[in-house]
Amino acid sequence: MALTDSGSVELSGFRELDDTFYDLGKTLGKNVLRRVGTKALEPMADHARALVGVRRGFLKRSIHVGTSLAKSQRAKASRSGGAFRLDAQDGVTIYMGPGQDPAAITEEFGKFDQAPDPYMRPSFDAEAMNTIQRIADGLWPEIDKAAARRARKLAKQARG
Repeated sequence: MALTDSGSVELSGFRELDDTFYDLGKTLGKNVLRRVGTKALEPMADHARALVGVRRGFLKRSIHVGTSLAKSQRAKASRSGGAFRLDAQDGVTIYMGPGQDPAAITEEFGKFDQAPDPYMRPSFDAEAMNTIQRIADGLWPEIDKAAARRARKLAKQARG
């Protein structure tokens, strides 16, 4: 595991996990990663929402966890690393951050006449290791459930 300056978390060394996802099938494996990753990032989003000033209620409501960005955010994310994200080798990326509101940047970094009031970086610093632990704790049970669903589906197809 590595924490990068751009706010990404890089996980490596999961050969067994990769083999398991291969056995589950690409789509099912991606769905497992999406469910676990989204659930694991939600407390970090809650932490960020708690740090945003009350005068920024719209900004607080814009902080979300999801697998897609708005078109304008995609272009910026590809250049700068974007919002905090969990990114898996087989193409699952989960983002956590504010919406397209320009106040998000101003609030986090300030400007010439406004002091910064960071909320994203402190949330990442406080929750990154906990997020990794939530992923570790939640991944195998979710894989077991997905494997059981797949086995039931294959058994049903074999009978029918």
